[in-house]
Amino acid sequence: MTPRRDPGRGVPAPVRPGDRLLVDTPVTAVPGLTWTIVEMVEHHRDPGDLPWNRGPGFPFRVGYRIGDPVPGVGVSRGVLWLAADGADPSGAVRAVDRPGGAAGSERHGARRPLG
Repeated sequence: MTPRRDPGRGVPAPVRPGDRLLVDTPVTAVPGLTWTIVEMVEHHRDPGDLPWNRGPGFPFRVGYRIGDPVPGVGVSRGVLWLAADGADPSGAVRAVDRPGGAAGSERHGARRPLG
């Protein structure tokens, strides 16, 4: 598998725009597990001054949106901080899905369950 790299810094990124993250409550306002869609990924060598950062162990700022909101929940967006392996400090990210590839390829299916 070829690592995805942050173009500005050459650092391997755990996800990329278009990937889906299976995220649990409390990160989203949706009760239970829900799929979110990654919209942006930024690497910050020292995220100390950025809002809601979780320290240098979680340098990837990932913007997401809820792609299929449940009834009563409008489209929402949020930010997660991830480690290089895709884990988040609260353990809310449960899996990463890379749509668009053939079965068995690095771009297909639940690439890596987390948690």
